[in-house]
This record gives sequence, structure tokens and C-alpha cells, in this order.
Amino acid sequence: MSQLTKHLYEFGPFRLDAKERLLLRDDEIVPLTPKAFDMLLALVEDSGHVLQKDKLMQRLWPDSFVEEGSLAQNVSLLRKALGESNSQKFIETVPRRGYRFVASVRELEDDAELLEREHSETRIVVEAKQEPGISEKFAEARQISEQKALAASSHVSAILRQRPKQAVLAVSLALAVVVAALLYFLILSKPEQIADRAIKSIAVLPFKSLGADGSDEYLGIGIAETLTTRLSSLKLLTVRPTSAVLQYASLEKETVVAGRELEVDMVLEGSIRRLEEQVRVTARLVSVRDGSVLWADKFDENFTDIFKVEDSISGKVAEALALKLSGEEQKRLTKRYTDNAEAYQLYLKGRYFWNKRTENGFNRGIAQFNQAVEKDSNYALAFAGLADSYIGLTFYNFAAPNETMPKGKEAAMNALAIDNSLAEAHASLAHILMNYDWNWLEAEKEFKLSMQLNPDYATARQWYAIHYLTA
Repeated sequence: MSQLTKHLYEFGPFRLDAKERLLLRDDEIVPLTPKAFDMLLALVEDSGHVLQKDKLMQRLWPDSFVEEGSLAQNVSLLRKALGESNSQKFIETVPRRGYRFVASVRELEDDAELLEREHSETRIVVEAKQEPGISEKFAEARQISEQKALAASSHVSAILRQRPKQAVLAVSLALAVVVAALLYFLILSKPEQIADRAIKSIAVLPFKSLGADGSDEYLGIGIAETLTTRLSSLKLLTVRPTSAVLQYASLEKETVVAGRELEVDMVLEGSIRRLEEQVRVTARLVSVRDGSVLWADKFDENFTDIFKVEDSISGKVAEALALKLSGEEQKRLTKRYTDNAEAYQLYLKGRYFWNKRTENGFNRGIAQFNQAVEKDSNYALAFAGLADSYIGLTFYNFAAPNETMPKGKEAAMNALAIDNSLAEAHASLAHILMNYDWNWLEAEKEFKLSMQLNPDYATARQWYAIHYLTA
């Protein structure tokens, strides 16, 4: 048996390619996380036999300690990916022992046989009936492609019969011709299918802090929140709010799994390491569909130039997603609310504490936001954060409304005096108008304006929902 056949397995409508780390169903890639793929491969290689849990865990996590729940999670992912049902089972759970792959597995035996069969399947696709409505130009291109594919088919069959030793190379070359021909007319004749694959949603996960003591965790969350705010300004893109992704700051989950849970097309993730005044940021854009990386880069800058990093990441993501931006959207994408790195750092710390939703968190947030506006008196976003912190103290019953709401309203008004287009400040003012001034008419106007300015600002929608229910 050749080296290639040791890496190929078939079961049901699936083909498992260990060498290329691919699971195919009817020649379509089935997306799997790396750990789920490793587990499937282990089960398939030992099909029909029980794989003990400890053996599986040692294979999947040789240098780490993990709980058995991780195995169950991967089995659940595999069952969904394989489309298990009551009538078709692939993986059997053996209580207190482990798991067994119960489907019939065939290890492919002949390289030439495999390639010829793949070619035959491709030929069938080529000879499929032409769809109505295709233009004459596209039809002509398609006809030429079909002729080339059929000629390649005859040539392949002859070589397989006459010169077996040259079969693999010859078939590979012929397949290349077929694939090129297919791509040529498929892309030309079905441009609408490409449009259907447009990226419509994205989540920005908290950037992982690589500092030894974890003291820079606020930076990773803060940068993710800043990028979320920037990308939310693009009309053609739906961005998951920070509140939805915060859980992933402490959860060790595969990027694709997180993306599926958040129900998005793409995930932007990265890491940050700070050493005194230097900072290194890595970022990558990952497709949830198949785990492929659309874009990745690394940035080494002085911390005072962190804004340049955020500008670059925002722009590169929009470029990678092939988004056509208006001039106004381009401005919003790279908009800075301060050029003072110290004020920005204080703001990030303030939001970090605010997101904890505790009395101590709100009070520490107030301290950070106050320091931020001392560094930059025109920092509208910091004033909005200050307003939100005062609102939080009252909303969670940590302080009396008459102690905090007037201060919150003053902060919100200061923010709007600096930047009247700030959705966060309009939402803060709306909340105070609703819950303290009892001016529901004006509150509704402010809520609607906030959501119009930033449709993806989840806090405004949450507070507006409360307003709607109590009105």
C-alpha cells in the first residue's frame, strides 16, 4: 500500500484526508476545529474498537491538563458536523470507557483508482445541463471548457490502461485542466453566486494579553472594543457587541467554535504584549466557514502610536472583506476621539472596570474616566464612560439616584457638547431622561438618535427595550 492510501479513509458520504487534514462530504469541505479533526482521525483509524478516554485525551492534549468535558464537547461537534440521526450513527458513546466509531470505514487501496474516480465525478459535473438564461458569451466559454474536459477524460482513460506507472502524474495534470476549465466557466456564468458569499457579520474577540502577570488584560479587551466601535460604523457589516464577546476573554475556545456560537461569518482575533513603552500587537481575520485566515499581520510600535495600529487593523479588515466604503465611512473607520495615549489608556481601564458591573468596578471606572478627561478635556468618549458609570451605580442599586444621576447627566451633556454624533452619549442621556427626569418623550428621541448613529450599539437597544416595556 502506498504512502498516500494510508492517509485516506471513506465512510458513508465522507472522505477523510489525514495528510491534508480535510473532511469532505461529496467533495465539499466540512469545517472542523483542529481538535475535532484530530479526534475524528483517531476514531476512524481505530474504527470498530473502543478508544479509552484517557488515551484520547493524551493524544489530543499531550502537554495539557483538561477535563473529560472537553472530549464530550468535541464529540458533540463531530456529531453535528457528520449530521448524525437516529437512522445513521457514526460515533457511539461507551459509558465510563470512551467512544467507538461504528460506521463502516474503507481505507482507499489504489491511487490511480482514486484519481480516476475523482476525475469521473468531475466529468459528470462538467456534462451537467446548461442553466437557462446564460449569455451567449458565457455559453461559448462553457462549451469550450466542456470539450477540453471531455478530451482530458479520454486521454486519462487511455493512460490508465496503457502505462500504469505514469498514471498518477498524468491524471493529476489532466485534473488540473479539468479544474481550470470548470473554474473558468463557473465563475463567468454564475457571478451572482460570488455575491451571495459576501461577508455580512463579524465578531471582534478580546485580544489575548501575553503579559506575564495578566495586568494588561484591559488593553486586550479595550482594543477589541475600539475596533468593534469602528467596524460598527460600516453600514454593510453587522458587528457583535462587546457585551456578547467578553466571555471569550476567559474561555479557551477555538476561534471557529466561538464564531459559530456568535453566529457570524468572520472573527477578528489577536494578541497584545507590552514591554514598558513598546507594544506588539498581532491580529488575524478568520473565516468561520472553513477556518481559513483571510488576513494576518504583526505590529511593533511605541505605545504612544497604538492609534496607528488600530487605524491599520481597521483598514486592513475592511480591505480584506472587500467592503466598498463611502468617504464618510472611511472617516468614521479611522476616527480618533483623542490623540493622547495616556488619556486613551485611562479610558480603556475605565471601560474594563465598567464592564465588571460591580460597585467597585463602577467606582474605579469613574476614577479612571475622570483622570482621562483631565488629560484631555475634549475626550467625549471618556465623558460618556463617566456618565455610564454613574448610571450603573443607580441601575444596580449601589447608590441613590439623586446622588449619581445629576452627575451622569452633566457628563453626558459634556460629551455631546464636544461631539454631538456620539451614539454612546445620546444613549446615556436617554437613560437619564427616562429613569430620573421621567421625560419619556425626549428619552425616546435620544434613544432613536443613538440607534440611528450606531445601529450596532447594543447598550442603546437594551435600554430602549426597557423604556419600551415600561412606557
